[in-house]
Amino acid sequence: MGKRIISLFFYLNLFLISCSPKEDNELPKNNHLIKNRDYLRKIAFCRCLDLVDSNLKKDDFSSGIYFEKSAYDPEALIILNNFVKGAKPQFKSYADHKLGVGECLELYESDTLAKQITMLDSLLGNE
Repeated sequence: MGKRIISLFFYLNLFLISCSPKEDNELPKNNHLIKNRDYLRKIAFCRCLDLVDSNLKKDDFSSGIYFEKSAYDPEALIILNNFVKGAKPQFKSYADHKLGVGECLELYESDTLAKQITMLDSLLGNE
């Protein structure tokens, strides 16, 4: 009986240790990555809108704000811009209406954009 209690106590401790939160030094690094990936996603959305409306490209610099907040190398922005140009969906309107915002939202939420952003992690610097 005593061996069973010791075994039960051992497995319970092992379970509790495995369920404990990650070390403090791992969480900020993960938050840094998530926050910066989100900045790139927002930059991609802004760049897509620039493609939809040339006046926005001339008058709105929102993507620059997100890039300044991010810790990515400038090369990441060049790669992302080229990606957006090729990956922006083309919706067909039956009434010949512009559907650019919808196209950009589709890109913003796409798995292909998420994968592209993940590939840019190597260009992420420290905060």
